[in-house]
Amino acid sequence: MNTLNIHEHAEYAYSIIKKICEEVGPGCPGSPQERARAMIVKDELEKVTNNVAFENFTFAPNAFLGWYRLSGGLIIFSLVCFYLSLLNTAPLAFAILAFGVALLIFLIMEFEFLYSREFTDRFYKKRGSTNVIGRIGPKEGDETKRILIFSGHHDSALQFTWLRHLKSGFYVTVMVTAVAVMVLVVSTAIHLISVAFSLIDAWNVSFVTVLSWTVFPAGIIFGMFFTERGHDGGRVPGAVDNLSGVTLAIAVARVLKAYPDIHPPYTEIRIISFGAEEASVRGSRAYVHRHLAELKDHDAVCINFESIVHPEIIIYKSDLNGSLKFDLKTVATVAEAAKQAGVPYSVKPFSFGGAGTDALSFGRAGLKATSLCSLKPRSDLLSFYHQEFDTPDKVNLVALQNVLQIVIEYLKAFNH
Repeated sequence: MNTLNIHEHAEYAYSIIKKICEEVGPGCPGSPQERARAMIVKDELEKVTNNVAFENFTFAPNAFLGWYRLSGGLIIFSLVCFYLSLLNTAPLAFAILAFGVALLIFLIMEFEFLYSREFTDRFYKKRGSTNVIGRIGPKEGDETKRILIFSGHHDSALQFTWLRHLKSGFYVTVMVTAVAVMVLVVSTAIHLISVAFSLIDAWNVSFVTVLSWTVFPAGIIFGMFFTERGHDGGRVPGAVDNLSGVTLAIAVARVLKAYPDIHPPYTEIRIISFGAEEASVRGSRAYVHRHLAELKDHDAVCINFESIVHPEIIIYKSDLNGSLKFDLKTVATVAEAAKQAGVPYSVKPFSFGGAGTDALSFGRAGLKATSLCSLKPRSDLLSFYHQEFDTPDKVNLVALQNVLQIVIEYLKAFNH
């Protein structure tokens, strides 16, 4: 397949990015605009796949990053209990409350963000979202022995307030908020022990008092206003994150329609656009939960596309802040495809602090998966990531073309 044809399909992907940004605009998880973006994806998939289905699911869009705002209120409550414990009325009970609430904040931070678990979702309002699934094949006369998935997500992020306005200062806000939580846990624990065993912790009380006028108020403010509220779909168009990924998945289907000979034998290919990825991969999690038995029976592989913006393509060997390891053979196979395609690439672990991609839902379930990405964490984060500046002009056609070249080589080798 020549470069000109690949370039044509990359331009097709770019045209859909522009269409969604211009006709719908931002679409944060659970918003009507997210649904409208999914409808355009559905319309495009109907042109290039055998059949298309919507799979709806419910989730709590504010549970993931909402912990920042929730933690602000809980820090205040914990501090009030701490100071009440200094009085003569039920000091032990208030000390227990102060520590218990501080520990709760820490657990919410750990499970919701670091491990992507639905720890507080039951306490938040539920909304609906949808996954869009297009199916191709297998070839006529073949039974389905394997399932190969190419995926991205159509929702966009809530704007990160401090990243938008403070740029590099964003790192300070995250650090201050995290330190405030951890120091509060330690200080209230020390105080609880002191009250329980009638020990003197005047130094600790003085320490908390100083922080109550410095670090804690800063952490509360940073947490309470960490993201925008998300009215009318939010402010982030999400051209790179992640219309670039989902339109590439559609372009893969278009390539297969134009060149059916590269469709691997005995393989059903699914093109999936997930909803609610920015709410901690709720869409891909719902999909894997619903189809797990089928996916395991057919040795499914998921190649996920996430934030394609630079020509050098990163093939992730881990996810979920680096804690979840992908199947090494799958990563190696994709890397070999990149080598054969002659495009610049690297194999890297997922960075701590980046949360995760939709591939983690497959990897966590014991399925084969990896994500392809080409975001430069620091420069792109400061420039447009999770901000209103994530517009179509940030997308690089060469980057889109390079991913398609990798996929074509991967398809040639798949199942042979």
